[in-house]
Amino acid sequence: VKCIGDFFLSFCSSLVSVDLSALASVESIGKDFLHECSLLEIVDFGSFEKIICIKNSFLSFCTSLKTISNISGLRNVKYIGDAFLACCISLVSVDLTVLKSVERIDGS
Repeated sequence: VKCIGDFFLSFCSSLVSVDLSALASVESIGKDFLHECSLLEIVDFGSFEKIICIKNSFLSFCTSLKTISNISGLRNVKYIGDAFLACCISLVSVDLTVLKSVERIDGS
């Protein structure tokens, strides 16, 4: 799989955790990836090393999200759409310094 389409696992209101390791070959993520998964607490992006494009509303409105593990998996991302991690009100900190390849970030 090289591309994840729009609304992948969106509105999964009972989802607490997700194992994304099987998606290691993905290069592009469509809009609303894990959008409004209100009970999701932790996400690990260690296997996402080939991602170059993240479209709009990536993990937005995940109000219980506390931890993003291995964000270094996103180090090859060149494009980030708007509403990236928007309204993740429980997220205390996230180190975005690994996103050195980013060439464009859209804003709303």
